[in-house]
Amino acid sequence: MSTDVLRIVFGTAMVVLASLYALPQWLRVRRTGSVEGVSLAATSNAFISCTAWVIYAVVLGDVWVLLTCIAALPSLGATTWILARNHASRDGMATTWVWTAILVIAGAAAHWTTTPIDLLLGAAILWYVAPAGIMAWTNADVSGISAGAWLVLLSDAVLWLLYSLLAGIVTGILYAVFAGGGALVVLARLAWRWGPSCGVCAPLAACTCTPVTAT
Repeated sequence: MSTDVLRIVFGTAMVVLASLYALPQWLRVRRTGSVEGVSLAATSNAFISCTAWVIYAVVLGDVWVLLTCIAALPSLGATTWILARNHASRDGMATTWVWTAILVIAGAAAHWTTTPIDLLLGAAILWYVAPAGIMAWTNADVSGISAGAWLVLLSDAVLWLLYSLLAGIVTGILYAVFAGGGALVVLARLAWRWGPSCGVCAPLAACTCTPVTAT
């Protein structure tokens, strides 16, 4: 199979997955009303990053990257909105404003050098997976987190890696590595089964529960 055909196959799959990017999380919150363990800062940062990627893809001139980033925006926007409406934790929201400012500055500097924006967008997914991972591993209740959303991200990372290797997009390779690693971190937390008998302690936070004693 030729490289061009593979790029079409992987590119099409990327667009399809991107349209589902945050949909499982949106559906879970809408169905259960629970936002426990979910980071609003993470989804806000992802929405900002995705918007920046749209602009980057236009400059890059890669139609599959552009379509992928555009396809991800609706579900990210809807998820951010429903989390805010259901009063998800605002912890770390300052990072959204900081991240936006950094991207604007790097974008302006691209007139002279594209290295900063290339590296920043490659690592942009960290502003999504890092707050989400921290929230998950320091929160005792993760019932609001959708495993499906993180499985989609993991699959998306694999496709981005394959496509970026074929297209020679270093920024995309960086994104794939960070996205896949972050997805595995959150999925590992959802699979975490160790805990005290009271069952309300987070893995990476101080335990405040007291074991139930027989009377």
